Amino acid sequence: MRAMFAFLRGLVFGSVVGATTGLLLTPRSGEETRELIQDRIDDAISAGKQAAEEKRRELETQLGVPQESVHQA
Repeated sequence: MRAMFAFLRGLVFGSVVGATTGLLLTPRSGEETRELIQDRIDDAISAGKQAAEEKRRELETQLGVPQESVHQA
């Protein structure tokens, strides 16, 4: 489990560094760069929410938690 989290942490860090470097070194106007950054942030937030929802469902299945009790809490 630790190895998976270490890998994911490294993947996220590497992605952020790579994206930042790519954005800073490309010849775009400031407005275009800001729009691109905002789009990528929105995509990352959506992906994070989706991953969290999938993990929640996986944990509910593993723990045998009924769906009704989770949504009522």
